[in-house]
Amino acid sequence: MLVVHISKLLGGALAFAILGLSSIARGEPAYPARAITVVVPFSAGSASDTYARLIGARLGEAVGQPVVVENRDGAGGFIGAQYVLRAKPDGYTLLFAASPWAYTPYFFKRIPYEPNEDFVAVAKVGAAPSVLVTAVDAPFGDIAGMAAYAKQHPGKLTYSSAGIGTYSHLIGALVDKRLDIDIMHVPYKSAAQAMSDVVSNMISLNYPSLSAALPLIKSGKLKALGVTSLAPASIAPDIPSIASQGLPGFEVMQWFGFVAPAGSPPEVVALLNAKINRVLADPEIASRFAQLGIQLTPESSAEFTADIDTEIKKWVPLGKELAITYE
Repeated sequence: MLVVHISKLLGGALAFAILGLSSIARGEPAYPARAITVVVPFSAGSASDTYARLIGARLGEAVGQPVVVENRDGAGGFIGAQYVLRAKPDGYTLLFAASPWAYTPYFFKRIPYEPNEDFVAVAKVGAAPSVLVTAVDAPFGDIAGMAAYAKQHPGKLTYSSAGIGTYSHLIGALVDKRLDIDIMHVPYKSAAQAMSDVVSNMISLNYPSLSAALPLIKSGKLKALGVTSLAPASIAPDIPSIASQGLPGFEVMQWFGFVAPAGSPPEVVALLNAKINRVLADPEIASRFAQLGIQLTPESSAEFTADIDTEIKKWVPLGKELAITYE
């Protein structure tokens, strides 16, 4: 159930009033006085692009100015992130970030940015689970069976990912660590191909997003072993969680949200946070995101900042254990 507290809404109204007064005092037009650009660091048609456009359209109505979504794809999202990092911190250029934006900088020999120092968290949108899938004729049908098979047949199982250091890679490594098994990782260049080769039985396992895998699961081309949310997802209630299969507390949810360059005015951040949270409270928006497998999680800027820090602490040590290093 989506709950937006009255205090948050009132806080947004207060931020708007303060913002208007401070702008007048500086002789500037009240924010926003022109279009807001949301940079999506992935291609048009990607999941991030879809989410950003859904919210952007409603956010534009809420603030009374156009919200323009601009795709700046490349280098695993770093081109878009660097563009926003260099933008003027005035609230007119935002980045639509996903979980990897928080931890992948620390895999580089030279850190390109510090997420919670070079950016400010504006508003979290939601999070989505992944799902462990295997071929329909795999000799196991649950997590315990997979773990037992891996131990009985060392070196036989493989799992694919969208590349070194991607979410699907790290989830697989975390499952291996928790189950004390060793399944060979096979990195691919794309998530689609990584999943496709499980269908054809060239690869044993994969951890795609649930929304991407669900059509293949429903059509009988893939077998689902467990979702990475703590409980079954609303769009696939029949798939048990990995946590319920001997890994208590196991939860991996890829989140999405808006961030801005560090130094952005606090009153602008507060206003955007309130407006975005109000958009998320719209039943039509909530229904659309539920269909996409996204659990909406409106938070304050401070709460989102804490989530970013948690993501860093969760994955960076594991990345070091795996000796992940980007040039």
